[in-house]
Amino acid sequence: GCETGTVMRAFRPPPGASMGKPQGQYSWKSCAVAVLEQLSANLRLQLQHHVESYCRTAGIREVTAETVFLSKPDENVLFP
Repeated sequence: GCETGTVMRAFRPPPGASMGKPQGQYSWKSCAVAVLEQLSANLRLQLQHHVESYCRTAGIREVTAETVFLSKPDENVLFP
């Protein structure tokens, strides 16, 4: 066999402009918005809907990063 010993490096593109807090009946804290901002626009919207649906069921009015993870979103959405 042949072993090249090369290392593959990848860089995340710099974050774009902040999309701001989601609008609606729920208060999104900056820690939860930071989780959303790591995602592309379509995944962000999908996660937002999932979390807000969880909040409706659980009676939560304020969304934190903890709430995002407690809602148990699809891992492929959080980690594409």
